Amino acid sequence: MWLLLVLGLVSILIALLLGSSAYRDWTGTNRGEAGERTRITAQVVEDVDYIPNSDGRGASVPVPARVHWVGADGVPHDAVSEVRGPRRAGDPVALWVDRNAQPVPAELSDDDVLFLVILCALLGLVVDGILLVGLWHGVTRWTLARNCAGWEREWASIEPRWSGRASST
Repeated sequence: MWLLLVLGLVSILIALLLGSSAYRDWTGTNRGEAGERTRITAQVVEDVDYIPNSDGRGASVPVPARVHWVGADGVPHDAVSEVRGPRRAGDPVALWVDRNAQPVPAELSDDDVLFLVILCALLGLVVDGILLVGLWHGVTRWTLARNCAGWEREWASIEPRWSGRASST
């Protein structure tokens, strides 16, 4: 039992250390990519209708739409990007592009990264918990089987004398 308790505490410690490390790595990567991403303003080339999300309220569902912008070097660019409606042709939209002027997903906020790390750590703790509970049940079943086998052996030697069926020699 003590071993399982120690394993549980160690798994919590490992989850915390891995979560902390993942947060540092993820925010560092996110900030590192920030230099490779640039936020620009593009114009929608075609009308984009409002498409409600699954609960019918709140923000529109993003849909692929053609957008146009002129790069810092004066070169015009066209691409397809996710746009939330309603938008009319010519309306400005925020767009993230890489060094090759290709649309890329927006960088994650620190809150988004924190949420993902907490979610991963909780998932790890749930998996650890399931493994520990399974191990606990395995140990208790094994212990019960050994105790029952020992009881059977002792009873087999004592029962004949106790019941009076033992041969009196």
